[in-house]
Amino acid sequence: AFSVGEGFPSVSQIYQQRMVLAATTVQPSTVWLSKTANFYSFAPTDIPAQDSPSSIVAGESIEVITSSSGLTFTLDSDTLDEIKWLAESKKLTMGTSAGVYMLYGSETNLVVTPFRFTINRESSFSATDTPPVVVSNALLYAQIGGKDVQQLLFQGQQGQWFNSKISIKGYDIIKASEIKKMVWQERPNNVIWMMMDDGRVLSLSYDRQTSFQAWSEHVIAGTDAKVTDIEMIATQSHDQIWLKVERTINSATKYYMETVARFPTEGALARNALVFSDSALTKDIAGQAFTVNSSTNVVTSTAHGLIDTQVITVSSSTTLPTGLAVGDDYYVRDKTANTFKLALASGGTAISFGSTGSGTHS
Repeated sequence: AFSVGEGFPSVSQIYQQRMVLAATTVQPSTVWLSKTANFYSFAPTDIPAQDSPSSIVAGESIEVITSSSGLTFTLDSDTLDEIKWLAESKKLTMGTSAGVYMLYGSETNLVVTPFRFTINRESSFSATDTPPVVVSNALLYAQIGGKDVQQLLFQGQQGQWFNSKISIKGYDIIKASEIKKMVWQERPNNVIWMMMDDGRVLSLSYDRQTSFQAWSEHVIAGTDAKVTDIEMIATQSHDQIWLKVERTINSATKYYMETVARFPTEGALARNALVFSDSALTKDIAGQAFTVNSSTNVVTSTAHGLIDTQVITVSSSTTLPTGLAVGDDYYVRDKTANTFKLALASGGTAISFGSTGSGTHS
């Protein structure tokens, strides 16, 4: 089924311990399921053990179909249903160019076998190539055109799936482009992040239990800045959102891997670890010694590596110069390779030192 002439599957998923492949060039509406727990075999039959009585019938060897054999299905409808994506949950969801289908065993036993399978079209709202996100018993996907988000929600009392468009309130910020990727962040807050075709990033704060939905656009700073990829990486404490950002730096295209910082209300970071700048660089120079000149108010620290407007704190083995205090934030200004001055605010007046202090300052 797979070859240069026939084409190769364009989407894949794992479902019920089977590898699922779908949508070749020649068979865009066909889905293949491997044998159970054998991702490399799609054989629809098995050969019984050589010495088994069932391996020979009327003097001929036979093949048998078992509950773990591979399966092949082609979606059959009055439209050409090209499979765009596969999503795994209790049922295998297939987004197509003509709606959303679900594959499962039966309503009382969801396990798919050659002897028990069901395929239903649950929605007539067509899908794009953008994979969906699954949140509890809701599936959210970009509708064809990439400017609308459909919510496919299972209502247990009615035993049916219901569609609703949840992008109406966000249409003003969506309409200029198309949704290219969606990722789900569960912790610390429920947010669906969306990367747009023009490099913008949108978010949808989404809590289905409270029917809360809020759209936002996140502007990325920099010349010609645009996001070219987005992903969620789960950590023990929270879900990190990572961005691949393209910018023009000194007339050259540069790429950066960046993560969205945690918010102060989480209480997870110390104050000095909070960063509110795109593509910010933090540097630890703890222990870097310095001296001050009380006449010129210049601080000397060989190869300090600081930049103007950078925030630092200071300490001393004995007594700090007059004008400095432990725990206060100071802003670098007038830096050279080995010297700089300090101010109480970014771009503020240089601090005047009443004395040079004593001991080692760092």
